Amino acid sequence: MGRALVLLCLSGVAMMAAPVSAATLELEPASEWRLRDYDDKSRMIRTFGDGEDAVTLWIEKAGAGRFINMTVIGRPFRSPYGTRVSLAFRPGDPISRGFVRSTSSKGRPVLTLFGVSAISHDPEPIAEGQEETVDLTATDADGLAPEILSRRYDEVEAIELSGALVQKVSLKSGGLGSMMAQLEQCAETLPGKRPNVSSGEGDKAQGASARDAAAWAPQIQANYPAYLLREMAQGTVGVRVQINPEGRATFCEVREYTGPAGFNDAACLAMMRYSRFNPARDGDGNPVWGTYSTRVTYRIN
Repeated sequence: MGRALVLLCLSGVAMMAAPVSAATLELEPASEWRLRDYDDKSRMIRTFGDGEDAVTLWIEKAGAGRFINMTVIGRPFRSPYGTRVSLAFRPGDPISRGFVRSTSSKGRPVLTLFGVSAISHDPEPIAEGQEETVDLTATDADGLAPEILSRRYDEVEAIELSGALVQKVSLKSGGLGSMMAQLEQCAETLPGKRPNVSSGEGDKAQGASARDAAAWAPQIQANYPAYLLREMAQGTVGVRVQINPEGRATFCEVREYTGPAGFNDAACLAMMRYSRFNPARDGDGNPVWGTYSTRVTYRIN
């Protein structure tokens, strides 16, 4: 368990340039999905297109829940023109949201989006005359029936990104249902692959805990997204981070959020950059992998 971080910010910044419009770059799959299992996450990898426009797509999870982290790597994502991209799982409406920009070890442009979902927070409509029912045993921790999300992934034909990009990019992924089922199964078994850190009488097992939070919390406070501050936007992001035996957060995933999705990127990036922890320990007192959950609140004073 963790404490909530409440972030207050008052500053502002200048506007960004508008994106350039161009014809859609449509990329067909150039590989099958490949699963990679790490100490802190599970990752599905697929490549699209070839030549200078080749794109690598990563979809990552570290446990149960509707949200995924998505990373796209390749020349089409060079030099974003602004702070927002438009993301759509077609058929479906696009969602405007933020992103994290970086560069891969091979020098290729990278865009990462934390807390992505192929389904909106809105429930399916009830047909006229149909009785409304509630079945609490058929929902996950987010209140979403698993079969609804599974069916949505099956329906996906392409993943589209536009907005701040040089041109719209459409990754012709086809249905994602079987891929997501494999990824989720791998991610949900991650805790079982680690030493048991549940406390027992007379042992030294313990979970991960925050260390020197007073020192690194102000750094997270300074990470209030400038474009959301201009809009006077506020929000809260529930995150879960994977803590390595050295006490560093190596992977962050969104568990829930209110407000613009751009706060997801800010919260996860800041937690991985600045936070420090006392690592989890096994029954013999040895440092091991663990998890830590908290809520980060962005509030304008």
